[in-house]
Amino acid sequence: MTIESVIARHGGVATTAQMLSAGIHTDVVRMWARDRAIRVRRGLWAARDAPAEAVVALTLGGRLGCVSAVAYWRGEPQHPELHVCLPGNSRGFRGVAGDAVVHWSRREPGGDCFAVSLEAAERQMARCSAVER
Repeated sequence: MTIESVIARHGGVATTAQMLSAGIHTDVVRMWARDRAIRVRRGLWAARDAPAEAVVALTLGGRLGCVSAVAYWRGEPQHPELHVCLPGNSRGFRGVAGDAVVHWSRREPGGDCFAVSLEAAERQMARCSAVER
């Protein structure tokens, strides 16, 4: 099994532990994963073709939310501001938020490993004061 196939099997994002449990040797993960995948943060890897905005959201500890998730699901250009949905139990950012607009969620908003569901994103968009009307 390859690193790419493990990442694909997990929807585009995989942990080092998932790679090891798939039989990929520790040395292979250390030496080759960074060439075959994007290191999102310690122990978390994304596919090379993962959307750049989604990788930033994952780096912050969340997923695309609000207008960013709507653009992701509809295949539209991204909004100038990145909107990230973080779990309500997060202890804060796992990176520098910069200009990202943060949406906190107490419940699992569905979707995939990169973005909340389109329905959840549209609900966030309706409540978001940062979105130009």
